[in-house]
Amino acid sequence: MHAVTLSKTKKKPGLERKGKVVADIKDAIEHYDNAYVFTYDNMRNQKLKDLREQLKSSTRIFLAGKKVMQIALGRSAADEAKTGLHKLSKFLQGDSGLFFTNLPRDDVERLFKEFEEHDFARTGSISTETVFKLLFPFLFVYLFMAYSFRKQTSETTFIQISTKVTNDHILMHAK
Repeated sequence: MHAVTLSKTKKKPGLERKGKVVADIKDAIEHYDNAYVFTYDNMRNQKLKDLREQLKSSTRIFLAGKKVMQIALGRSAADEAKTGLHKLSKFLQGDSGLFFTNLPRDDVERLFKEFEEHDFARTGSISTETVFKLLFPFLFVYLFMAYSFRKQTSETTFIQISTKVTNDHILMHAK
């Protein structure tokens, strides 16, 4: 006796989505005068949305897989979408994207210099500043915990603990 699966599987939309990205990039090549490759570190979605909204009338930004963007530009002179574009595909490495615009080069350089935004670090980020641990927030947490425990049960006993801080304690060093 053999088992027969009655469920139907759909084709994965990944290939269609990648094809659409390639088509969109090729369309941008035709509509914009300049193309740039840019790199980024720890970019947040909201910051990118703000940049896209700010430049909506004159630019198009693509963040896609490196190979997908390289295929759209062309990996060699034989398959490039426009003369010289295959040279850009060599710069698509790591966290990078494509920036198509009609703005002059000076405006684009100024725009990227001004756009840098500082935000809270993510897990695993390297510290850019030295951070010290202070006694007060931890003392506050201890007192809050004691109050919460006493509220929950009447049989709570805390032993008085004396803490003496003689030196600053460094949590992170800047590199």
